[in-house]
Amino acid sequence: IECDSGGSVAALLLSNNGLEGEVAGESIARLTGLKHIDFSKNSLSGSVPHQLATLPLLTHLLLYHNQLTGAIPSSLSSSKSITRLVLSANKLSGTIPPELGSMSSLTHLVLHENSLHGTIPPQLSQAESLTHE
Repeated sequence: IECDSGGSVAALLLSNNGLEGEVAGESIARLTGLKHIDFSKNSLSGSVPHQLATLPLLTHLLLYHNQLTGAIPSSLSSSKSITRLVLSANKLSGTIPPELGSMSSLTHLVLHENSLHGTIPPQLSQAESLTHE
């Protein structure tokens, strides 16, 4: 856990810590100074909390290599600050929300190793900030 100079929580870096259970979206959303969430390589379950989109400064949302289920919340598209959204290697299902194409700051979107179906929404090609690696 990292704090900024004012004492607000700026980063939750808890990768590979054996965490289990659901991500407490409502509680985390109260940390309005949060810029970086890394809960990768744990055993987290449940859905991707839609409340995380309300964090005004969040740039990195890294939830890969967990046991997350359900759909990718289209509400994530309301974030104006997320640059990296990495949800790979979970058990997410459904389609890729076309609304993700409207995320003006998004540079990296990583969704492989899930149970997603359908085609890649054409709206993602309109996301000018997305990079190809």
